[in-house]
Amino acid sequence: MAGRKKKTLSWLLILTMMLASCRANNVDVFTDDETKAPDAYVTPEDGSDGEGDSSGVTYENETDAGQGNEVDNPFVDTDKNPVSLVCATADTSSYKHFRDLVCSGYSLSELKKCSYSFKNEEFLNHFASGNATDEDFYSNVKIAPCSWNKDNYLFKFTFAAPLPKYIEKNNLVFYVDVSESMGSENMLPAVKDASQSLIDSLSGDDTISIITSESENYIKLDSVSGDDSESIREAIDSLEAHGSANIHDALSDAYAIAKKNVSESVQSKVIIISDGDISEKYSDMIKENADAGIITSVIALGSGNYKNEKLESLAKMGCGAYYYVDGKAEAEDVIGKKIFYQHSVVASDLSVRVDFDNSLVEKYRLIGYEGKIQLPEGEAEDSTLSLFYGDNITLCYEISLLDGAIESGENFADITVKYNNLSGDEISDSFFAGADSIYSDDGEMQLISCAIETLMVLRSSAYGKNIKLSDVYSKLSKMDFEEYPKAEELYNLLGIITGKTKK
Repeated sequence: MAGRKKKTLSWLLILTMMLASCRANNVDVFTDDETKAPDAYVTPEDGSDGEGDSSGVTYENETDAGQGNEVDNPFVDTDKNPVSLVCATADTSSYKHFRDLVCSGYSLSELKKCSYSFKNEEFLNHFASGNATDEDFYSNVKIAPCSWNKDNYLFKFTFAAPLPKYIEKNNLVFYVDVSESMGSENMLPAVKDASQSLIDSLSGDDTISIITSESENYIKLDSVSGDDSESIREAIDSLEAHGSANIHDALSDAYAIAKKNVSESVQSKVIIISDGDISEKYSDMIKENADAGIITSVIALGSGNYKNEKLESLAKMGCGAYYYVDGKAEAEDVIGKKIFYQHSVVASDLSVRVDFDNSLVEKYRLIGYEGKIQLPEGEAEDSTLSLFYGDNITLCYEISLLDGAIESGENFADITVKYNNLSGDEISDSFFAGADSIYSDDGEMQLISCAIETLMVLRSSAYGKNIKLSDVYSKLSKMDFEEYPKAEELYNLLGIITGKTKK
């Protein structure tokens, strides 16, 4: 217990430091051209803190379950459609966005107003456990009693790619957005503060260049050896956010510099650091260089001008990684470690299909992926993705079992994962969910349930009207933080939101 208290105090200190460095003014986090929060997310008019039943909220889209609304996928009758084919994603950025907002001082009512930006599937990808190795894929199927509906079960499937390898020789070109919007403390200044982790990780086998979006003199560093720490530090210290920009020429030169240092024995990357002010018109340039062996990764910053999907699409076009950075600790981890890891496609054209047995499962509800089109035949639009080293996808369903389903000993669902491996061979792996997959007291499933319940409250979900964040906080407090450190992270964030932890 003493160890837990000590570790919790350390976490609180970290969160307090993050609060000091983040924006203090609690305004809407999206710019005017972003989608506005729908009416279902408004703060209750009774002035309550919003926990539990959200009185005054109207749910327009009733489902056959009688309680659904536009923020949730409805229950699907297995007699009508027993097949779920999911447009899966391995992204986790909206959880980090949520963490950033909490540490920036957003209240519960303010978090509710912008909760349309929080995606269940990205929270699940963050909190799911994985035991992948450097060589093998990892899969895991679990079923547990549903914590918010005692009559149902929570069904989880995780599929993780092999872990990436650390690359010793790198050709790194940083393209840094220095537009005026990058001046906030948790953006360009946070990157500069974390730059020592980059300098410590570089060696004489690395080549580093720094290009900015300035209208003039935008080449700050051209092909310098990684052990020239003095030149690298000087270039980083010179970065300042201001208004003018010359993105086209600067980005073109970034790829030209990367190209002249390309070698078969060296990993070549252009790393875009921005809050979102990079136009999609550069997609062709990014793809052309990816085809030539130059990966483009993206480090996204900030919350006030947060454009997750646009920046993520640029990273995908460049066959690179997408990172959302919400503070100095995350910046140090990404800039000082993750950018050096191998990041390439390990599985392409991946799709996940779940076939429910309608003699055992009455109905199911996919948690997350709201708005993704699933046709009656189980065929989904854009249902394939590329999985990179280190990626993880996690699918969760709330399922209602028919009487005798558990005693039957039969499988409730069959899961099929299809993908092309590095050799181009088509692989089809099958997994099964049945009574032997049920875990009544499993730490990972408890954590995932707590993450789902948190979003239910924030998004005013009709499926979780009686859930209170204080109860979720209490459940997390009973978990083993040594074994599940991410449970402690969520515990501390909910402590801030509910006022259990003083800022």
